[in-house]
Amino acid sequence: MIPPVLPVGAVSLRENVRRGHDGVMKLGCGCGGITDFGNDLRRYRVLRHMAEKILTTTEGTNRNTFSAIDWALFTAISLIWGSSFLLMDIGLDNFAPGLVTWVRVGTGAAALWLFPASRTPIDRADRSRVIVLSFIWVAIPFTLFPVAQQWVNSAVAGMLNGATPTITALVAMILLGRRARGTLLAGLVVGFVGIVLIGIPSIGEGETQALGVVLILTAASLY
Repeated sequence: MIPPVLPVGAVSLRENVRRGHDGVMKLGCGCGGITDFGNDLRRYRVLRHMAEKILTTTEGTNRNTFSAIDWALFTAISLIWGSSFLLMDIGLDNFAPGLVTWVRVGTGAAALWLFPASRTPIDRADRSRVIVLSFIWVAIPFTLFPVAQQWVNSAVAGMLNGATPTITALVAMILLGRRARGTLLAGLVVGFVGIVLIGIPSIGEGETQALGVVLILTAASLY
């Protein structure tokens, strides 16, 4: 198991807790320093708990072969997600990249508003995760894609976005402490080779196209 990454400030807190604990053990009696030690200990536990809640992952819930329904759902979401790059390209003819981002988020929110049954309350313990995801999974990549598509066409953008499963597999291996072997290793190698082959033609066209490729891969990595 990979040890949790602690937020900024937690490391110094941990050191204070350790020193405070040693001091209390030496004193063996009540003093004002014990109160500070208790406060540091509580703060350290809160920060550690936040890091463990945010920087974690689990095994997949469906580890069986895809059924016909699974393939149908997979195809549908592929068409919906893939068409977004074409729609962004059309939108950029008349709107600024930032406005395209707001339109995507706004129409998504409107769709959820039309289907109240699709909404569920968020547990208090999960709110920190939702806040983090709202930035790294929506705000930042949704902004990077239209910015990048000012220089990279929608077909290349959609294909480069296909790097997401490959990058996800790599990140999951790191978080779960797994090593790639056999077919998984072969799949990762093929995936990364494909990413390079897709990106090379655009990179060769100039600096702005190369920047677009980098922005798209950055957005895919955030997914």
